[in-house]
Amino acid sequence: MDLETALAQLKRRCAASTAPTLCDQTLLGILRECRTVDEAGLLVDDPEWAGAWDMNLAEALAWETKEAAVAGEFDFSADGGSYKRSQQAAAFAAKAKAARMRRSGGIGEGV
Repeated sequence: MDLETALAQLKRRCAASTAPTLCDQTLLGILRECRTVDEAGLLVDDPEWAGAWDMNLAEALAWETKEAAVAGEFDFSADGGSYKRSQQAAAFAAKAKAARMRRSGGIGEGV
């Protein structure tokens, strides 16, 4: 997989264009952290490295980034309405946990 394909896949997996949005620069930084040995067994610092990323870890880190962006939001009531903004952070945390479980083989297949 090349970097462009990995970036496109990560954008889909973490709903990057949905608030809070994640820009390409942030996602590329996440992918940089998630580089792994390629199919030929080459390490990331090898000039022949073909490109390989732990996409489940990348997805988990992206959801955790989104969670951090909304962590300061809180529940409140106003004008007769109740706003549960903390639920968004909890949902992002659950998505990150699911991605980490896929990575460890807890559910689905790790990549």
